[in-house]
Amino acid sequence: MDGLFYADISRNMSVGLGSFWTPYLSETQFPEFYEHPPLALGLQSLWFQLLGDSIYVERFYSLTTYVTTGVLISLIWKHLTGLAKYAWLPLLLWITVTDVSWAVANNMLENTMSIFVTLGVLFLLYAQDRSRLKWLIFAGISLSLGLLTKGFFCLYIWGLPFFYWLIVKKGNPGKVFLDTAILVAATIVPIALLYILWPDARLNMNTYFNKQVVGSIENVQTVNTRFAILFKFLENIIVPVLLVVVFYLLARAKTGLKNIPKHNIRMSGVLLAVVLSGILPIMISMKQRGVYILTVYPIFAVGLAFLIYPVVRPLVEKWSGKMKSFRVFSAVSLSLAVIAITVSLLQLGRVGRDYELVVDSKII
Repeated sequence: MDGLFYADISRNMSVGLGSFWTPYLSETQFPEFYEHPPLALGLQSLWFQLLGDSIYVERFYSLTTYVTTGVLISLIWKHLTGLAKYAWLPLLLWITVTDVSWAVANNMLENTMSIFVTLGVLFLLYAQDRSRLKWLIFAGISLSLGLLTKGFFCLYIWGLPFFYWLIVKKGNPGKVFLDTAILVAATIVPIALLYILWPDARLNMNTYFNKQVVGSIENVQTVNTRFAILFKFLENIIVPVLLVVVFYLLARAKTGLKNIPKHNIRMSGVLLAVVLSGILPIMISMKQRGVYILTVYPIFAVGLAFLIYPVVRPLVEKWSGKMKSFRVFSAVSLSLAVIAITVSLLQLGRVGRDYELVVDSKII
């Protein structure tokens, strides 16, 4: 239902009902929608302006966020390995996380925030090897956009410079402190300017903070244990972890490789530490949902893929296109792609769940 609200609010905004800082759902429910920051709603409203009023507008928007995040995962991978060729590995681990496809299908705000968080990680990794100031500022601006999309859930990325120094052993405490200070300032300053200069922005931010942030910590309970979000994370990563175990066992059997280089272990440790820093703080509140941690999965996928990459690469390189198993794999993959596209096209105009409710709604 949340995704339907977001689509309705965005569509309303596109035709002049409500505004960017004062989104509008209806006269009787959320005439002023301050439940979440407005950036994703505003961006989606542009799609309604460009593409018209259709059920497919929000779906194409969600698909675009999915593809964009995938591209950013590939860029992070290319930066870490120097090869875009094997970007399929983190992408495979990412798309097999159940909540990722669920969120895209349901038009969640986290789809948009995943772009800004993943972009922030890319810029921060650039900052470790290139012109630091520029990339740190870009990373901070990315996180500002994340804040305007779904609030404080994106700020765990602030910890990346510290984890990089702690685990990779590169740099010194002074550099970490300075980098983090620049990153935090570049994140907060744009938000502060909006807060100071625009009264509507100030009202939106104040209402959201008091109702959603403070209120969720003090009053709202959706789970029975603070560890629920951690259990949800473990549930979601079962498939990618099993895939990595299979890859590792196959590589040991086929290539004899056993050891993983220290650099891969350390860099994976950095990314997985960032992932945990995006999960554990949510345990402060008893209001928890699996979608709150959606932005950690691109980082998790890259970290896990980078760990297993030295083992997988020789295995894949030995797998020639002339081998029967490769031809079978290619044929099965192509068949599955054709089936998936065909099934999707057959859903056009079809009402599945709640058939009677949909028909009655049209009549009314």
